[in-house]
Amino acid sequence: MKLFIFYCSIFLCCLLYVGCNNTIPKEVQYALELAGDNRNELERVLNNYHKKDKQKFRAACFLISNMRYHKSKQLIEIPDQFPEYLVKTDSLYHTLFNGMSSEDIIVSYVRQNGGTALWETLPTTEEIRRPDWQQIKDVIDGKKPLSTLSSDCED
Repeated sequence: MKLFIFYCSIFLCCLLYVGCNNTIPKEVQYALELAGDNRNELERVLNNYHKKDKQKFRAACFLISNMRYHKSKQLIEIPDQFPEYLVKTDSLYHTLFNGMSSEDIIVSYVRQNGGTALWETLPTTEEIRRPDWQQIKDVIDGKKPLSTLSSDCED
C-alpha cells in the first residue's frame, strides 16, 4: 500500500511539473510556428515579460496569437516622401487653426456639437509626436530588429 501511495505521489508531482511548466498558450505556440524568421524576436518579447510583468506577458501573448490573422504576402514600402507629407499636413493644421491653442480647438469643437468642456481635463501643452520613419523603414527592410521600435523590449 505504501508503495502504491509512493508511485501515485511521484505521478502527481510529474503531472504538476509538466502542467505548470508550460505557461505559453497553445494559440501563441501555433503563432510562433507560423512566424518563421521572426520567431526568435517574438520569443525574446515573451521571455522579457514572462517573470517581470504578468499583465504585459498576457498582452504580448494576445498580440502574438492574433498576428497570424494580420499578415501580408506583399512587401510594405513606405514612400520616401511620407515624412514630407506629414510636415505638410501639420502646416495645413496650423493654417486652419491659425493661432488657436489646443484648448481653444477642443472647446470650440465640443461647444459646436452641443457639449461642455471641463478645463481641468484639457491638455496643457501642444505636442506633435511622430515616429522615426527611417527606423520603421529599416525594420521593414530587415536592417534593424523589431525591438528598436520599442523601449519595452530588451536586445
